[in-house]
Amino acid sequence: GYATIGASNGKNALELLRRHPNVRLLFTDVIMPGGMNGFELAEQASALRPDLKILLASGYTSKEPANEAQRKAAQHFIRKPYSRDLLLRQVEQLLSEQDT
Repeated sequence: GYATIGASNGKNALELLRRHPNVRLLFTDVIMPGGMNGFELAEQASALRPDLKILLASGYTSKEPANEAQRKAAQHFIRKPYSRDLLLRQVEQLLSEQDT
């Protein structure tokens, strides 16, 4: 029941977040094309939209957040493979959380 917008890379995702202020959650993989990883996207998206909920996914990554801003932005993580039900629960939980 959720409307989604797809982005081809991190730069495109940031452009879409600027154009669509009603987006409430960013769901991204840690490893992605285009020169920006998911931690970097999470950091930049959080700076752009502090109220944005962010959920990162990865099946395997040796990459860790590079700094405290990335670590804070990447608080919510789901490991691949995940079921549709688990993803739905994670999304619902994040969207129901109150901003602190």
